[in-house]
Amino acid sequence: MNESEEKAFAEFMEKDSLTRYIVSPNGFWYTFDQKKENASLPEIGDQVFYTFAVYDMNNTVIYSAEEIGVKTYTIDKQEIIEGLRNGLKLMSAGDSATFLFPSHKVYGYIGDANKIEINQPLIYKVKLIKINRKK
Repeated sequence: MNESEEKAFAEFMEKDSLTRYIVSPNGFWYTFDQKKENASLPEIGDQVFYTFAVYDMNNTVIYSAEEIGVKTYTIDKQEIIEGLRNGLKLMSAGDSATFLFPSHKVYGYIGDANKIEINQPLIYKVKLIKINRKK
């Protein structure tokens, strides 16, 4: 299954040949749609405010950012899906990124019991709005 998902992502990235995707050591791919240079990244305990949209491998919206709304997350102090937990740590306030998450980094073998299927790889388009520093 992992092999077929990797192949699907390779084909997706090949079609999007003008975009440079980075391989994460955490098992996903990403690219910055907007990146602030020399900006600080969130640290453990910082609270981040972000929006995201979820897409399938055909780039069809599953959940829109408007549907989801603004979310908050305290870095490494709350439970969220693994892919998003690791992806947010790569972003600064004002950054927008596209993440290609294999199914085991998102909802895995259970899906979300609504629109996300079992073992479905997903594309997340995330915007980090603000970081409230712990200190």
